[in-house]
Amino acid sequence: MKAILISLLSLGILIGVFATSSSPESAQQATNANRDVTYASVLSAVDDGAAFVDVRTPAEYYESHYVGAELFPLQELQQGKLPAYDTDTPLYVYCRSGNRTKEAAAVLRRAGYEVIDLGGLQDVGAIGGELTRDTCPLGDAQLCINQFSVDG
Repeated sequence: MKAILISLLSLGILIGVFATSSSPESAQQATNANRDVTYASVLSAVDDGAAFVDVRTPAEYYESHYVGAELFPLQELQQGKLPAYDTDTPLYVYCRSGNRTKEAAAVLRRAGYEVIDLGGLQDVGAIGGELTRDTCPLGDAQLCINQFSVDG
């Protein structure tokens, strides 16, 4: 009887481990982790039609962001707004630490998008990312933040 209980308990633990590790979210994270992604490959993909998306706030974006990235704040996704890309367009997504990226990636994947979660600023820097601070088309980051808030 004791042997059967131990066997059943062991089986339950194994099933729990495999069920957790084989979830779609875990499988997607493993796929992303195994990709040979470099900053050069991200920019090359953008040249081929992919998107490089910063999901931080406008203030964070206009303070600095990676060259080639466009702003699409997580809060826009949370409000149900989606980027104007076909769902088969690869979206390379990052934020400050990686937390918002995970949430944004989940929302985008549920909407059918192909998402490559690049993590946070340090992660993108580690693959060769180059930060820029001078892309506000109005010449002043605060004007851009105000403009985005009025238009958004």
